[in-house]
Amino acid sequence: GSGSASANAPAGCVAVPNATSLTYTPVGADIGAYLRLAQTASNLDDGGGAQSYTSFSATTTAITKKAQIVSLDAITDRAINSGAVNVTMSVDSGLTPNLTSSDSNVCSVSGSQVTLVSSGTCTLTASQAGDSFYSTAVDAVRSFEIMSATQTISFTLPSALDRSDPPLNLSARASATSSLPVTFTTDSTTCSIMDMGSFVELRAEDLGTCTIVAHQPGDSLHAAAVDVSASIEITQMATWTAPPEAYAPATVSELFTPTLGTWTGTAPITLSYQWLRCTSSQYGTIDAPLSWVEKIPTECSQISGATSSSYTPTSEDVGKFLRLIESASNPVMPQGVTNSVI
Repeated sequence: GSGSASANAPAGCVAVPNATSLTYTPVGADIGAYLRLAQTASNLDDGGGAQSYTSFSATTTAITKKAQIVSLDAITDRAINSGAVNVTMSVDSGLTPNLTSSDSNVCSVSGSQVTLVSSGTCTLTASQAGDSFYSTAVDAVRSFEIMSATQTISFTLPSALDRSDPPLNLSARASATSSLPVTFTTDSTTCSIMDMGSFVELRAEDLGTCTIVAHQPGDSLHAAAVDVSASIEITQMATWTAPPEAYAPATVSELFTPTLGTWTGTAPITLSYQWLRCTSSQYGTIDAPLSWVEKIPTECSQISGATSSSYTPTSEDVGKFLRLIESASNPVMPQGVTNSVI
């Protein structure tokens, strides 16, 4: 209309201080309001008097806050023992983003650092609430998997355990890379496992192969380890269960066959014999591992060639006493264990 901008201002409008150029950058005070541009033209009329005319344009929508975008970089899946994660996030407005975790029992957040708490899906949300110039940004959400740490078991056994040996400490022979305790089971009847409180021991029960399985079931941080099995042979050196028996003196040229001893132990058991000619009537058994020759009584001498389980006395034996050395050997005690009888 005719006249100045202030004279023709529409109802509800006020002049923006210092906004007198053709362009204008809205400020926080303009949010929710409509902007009008008053354009005033002035000149002289025919009589030389000043005249002016003002027109108004208006925005069709109210002024709003500026949008902002939050960015959150992807995070790769990782093992729980891989350490804390430093997250990269940003806001194009320059405002500071805020990072939160959907479940602090799985992962927790401090600033831009994420601490891995337990296995599962860690979901992170980067947000920015805005200010007087910027509206609330759309949240950026990222998820990654926290995997239980893997572990392995190291478990070895010696090749053999003799029934006469003390029990074997299994706990000292097995360990897990997680440092968690290892447990043991067996289905073998040749051995047994005994929990001694601070350690577990293996006991030999019968001859044969004993197979032990080592387990580590894992915990909240570690996945179960792959079971490891190991085998050990339960052995026994040749041991007599009944000694040879003593007999009355034999006669010349009459085959003499005593009742021999019985043996048990790891097969095969090989028996060997040696007859002795003695001047004394004393008799009994000789328990002589290794070299039985060293155990021959001083009153006895070996009979050359008399190496079977029976013997036919000769004239040289008249008035003498006979003694039989029976020696058993097996893979556990190849040198032999000896018993004897008169």
